Amino acid sequence: MKSLIQKITFVASLALVGTGQSNAGESGIEVMLVSGHVSSPQNKPNTVGAISYSGVEEYRFNDRLLELFEFDENQIAGVRYQLIYATENIELRERSNLANRQKPDLFIEIHHDSARESDRLKANEAGSDSDIWNRIKGFSVHYSTDSHNAEDSKRFATILGQEMSNSGFQPNSYLAETMGMQVVDQKLALYNRIRPHGLYILRAIRVPLVVLEVGNIANPNEEEEISSAVVQQNVVDTIRLAISRYVSEIN
Repeated sequence: MKSLIQKITFVASLALVGTGQSNAGESGIEVMLVSGHVSSPQNKPNTVGAISYSGVEEYRFNDRLLELFEFDENQIAGVRYQLIYATENIELRERSNLANRQKPDLFIEIHHDSARESDRLKANEAGSDSDIWNRIKGFSVHYSTDSHNAEDSKRFATILGQEMSNSGFQPNSYLAETMGMQVVDQKLALYNRIRPHGLYILRAIRVPLVVLEVGNIANPNEEEEISSAVVQQNVVDTIRLAISRYVSEIN
């Protein structure tokens, strides 16, 4: 199997213009970037997230990507980031309330996916080179027509799916094939999360928002790729390009 690192292109980073400033000023666009889950859950439904093949909690992968948005080279002209880390332990409902109080122009929650235990066991028995792992991998972008701002949420979700695909990331088909989730565009791994597969965060927040599953950390091959600094930077570049496109469209 060809490595994702070998396949990935870096057109996203070339297409963006950074300012070195994280604060775009009062007239700028505000994007709330949130690390899914918490590091020290006190009650349900708050958790540390999925556990990777090597035993690492999901929130650590999520927080690592957010950290990259702190660097000057990862800023976007006219855009101000607000970063919410899992280590801040802001529970699910409070994250929603925070977004509704602050009303950012865009809300992006970052996650890393897993798989059913039965499928993981089959894949493990077949070995790390098994084709089963090729099904249990890939990115996905989630929005909901049940959300308060469904049209703009879908618009950004579509843009993000396009840019993830353009950057060489494999779209996730596992969720549709095994979980029965509603896939709107398989090539873009675009999912409409409505009941019975709805997400609280997508219903509760009243601004345009998406959930991005970067890849599947239950897959040993994809966990290794996602742990690469090169791949992590390309994910950030791709998100930045999607934000830039979205801002251009809404303005």
